[in-house]
Amino acid sequence: MNSFSSFYKHLYSAERTDSSLNHMFLDNLPSVCQEDNDVLSSHITLDEFRNASKDIKPDKSPGSDDLTSAFNLKYFAIIGDVLLKVFNTCYESGEMSES
Repeated sequence: MNSFSSFYKHLYSAERTDSSLNHMFLDNLPSVCQEDNDVLSSHITLDEFRNASKDIKPDKSPGSDDLTSAFNLKYFAIIGDVLLKVFNTCYESGEMSES
């Protein structure tokens, strides 16, 4: 058991790195233009939410509340605006609720 524990302690331990080499990996990374960044950083729209809901299998629940995507789509006219507000609030705060 000691060798097992020792193996994983070593595997997940942090090692110091030479930060002067970072430029070799970071200088040529692709980036998005400001216009694309603005779109990616904006709130979710009702159409985006509806379309994303359609992409989830109907019997699957995207959250821990057990409400399936079929339920969400069937009652979208009633709950869509409320759920959209919840999602955008989560996005703004950087936190998600338990359900």
